[in-house]
Amino acid sequence: MNKHSNDQFQADDRDQFNTANLMQAAKKYRSFANSLKTSVKSLLTFCEWWIVPNQGTIQLTINCPSSNIRTQIFQHLYDIAIAMHNLFGDAKIIILGKQFTFESNSEQIINYHQ
Repeated sequence: MNKHSNDQFQADDRDQFNTANLMQAAKKYRSFANSLKTSVKSLLTFCEWWIVPNQGTIQLTINCPSSNIRTQIFQHLYDIAIAMHNLFGDAKIIILGKQFTFESNSEQIINYHQ
């Protein structure tokens, strides 16, 4: 009987840990979205986008439905890179398209635009 209560305790600890991590991730996700200019937020509503951990860093992937939207995303890439860098440090940014995939990191984008 005592073993059962220990198992329950360990499961509760994992649940609390997972809940805390999920809440922290959701907070950063909202912070990223809220830190963007209104024009960038509007553009992202036309795209699928997600932020995930990837090999020790954070990765933003944007899947654009058309080359027109993708071009507009590129016009705001510096702002997106600044927002990612401010929240996550040197983050990976991938923009998917029908013709080719753009891949860089926030530091490279910021340095290029300075």
